Order: sequence, then C-alpha cells, then structure tokens
Amino acid sequence: MIPALVSTATDPTAADPDPWRILLPLLMLAGIVLVAWVVIVSLRRKLRMDQDDRTLTFSLEDLRQMHSNGDLTDEEFSKAQKVLYESMQNKSSD
Repeated sequence: MIPALVSTATDPTAADPDPWRILLPLLMLAGIVLVAWVVIVSLRRKLRMDQDDRTLTFSLEDLRQMHSNGDLTDEEFSKAQKVLYESMQNKSSD
C-alpha cells in the first residue's frame, strides 16, 4: 500500500481522482479574500466620509465659539468663514 501512495505522489502523469480536493480550498481562499476586500473598502469609505463631516462641522462650530468668546474679531471671523465656505464648495464640486 505504501509503495502505491509513493508512486502516485511522485508520478506527475498520475491523475488526481478528486479535483475538488484542490479546488475547494482554493475557492474558499478566494471567497475569504473577496469578503476581506469588500470589508476593507467599505470601512475606508465610511471613515473618509466621517472624517470629512466632522472636520467641516467642527471647524465651523469652533469658529463660531471663538467669535462669541471674543477670540476673533468680526473681520477675522468673516474672513475665516469665507475661506471655510469656499473650501466646502470646492469639495462638493469635486
């Protein structure tokens, strides 16, 4: 029995009686890679959107707070607000 196993393992012309023995693990690996890729792409998109939303909201809120505390003059506040709105318009047009 052992010589038969050795001869089929070393004989390149011997056909594998069950091709699913190789195909099934390869298909499972391909499925795992595909699922991992979808998860990574989804997380990257979500994190990018969350970061953009927080930055714009926080910046505008921060400017208003600084203006109401007297840290920014009316002129400084209007300039900063103008720059912020222009950057928001540039991002929305992209």
